[in-house]
Amino acid sequence: MSTTQYAHTESDVWPERLGLNAMASHAASNDTASANPSAHEYQPQLGTRELVAQLRILLASERRAGRLICRYLADLADRVRQRQDPALAAYADELHAARCFFRLGVRDTRTSPYRQSPA
Repeated sequence: MSTTQYAHTESDVWPERLGLNAMASHAASNDTASANPSAHEYQPQLGTRELVAQLRILLASERRAGRLICRYLADLADRVRQRQDPALAAYADELHAARCFFRLGVRDTRTSPYRQSPA
């Protein structure tokens, strides 16, 4: 099995140079601060009803996040393939970009439990 070497690695990915990691970190801290902190912590004392309700909430949230991740990864893939954005010109393909930006392997990028089959 041969591997392709790319000129750009995770250490020189452009989001760090543009401060995008700092923006994501700031957004995450704002989200945590605005939400109920106890809702994001494990609560072993939940009764059965509360446990089921909490699981429903978390699973619905995970599904929404998964759908958005798939859509945004598809948007990123389209932009890499179109070769019109100079910020993405350094990436050989969408798989290379996903690996550098998010440390996703080929399998992680192509498969998703949230992928919907075509209608």
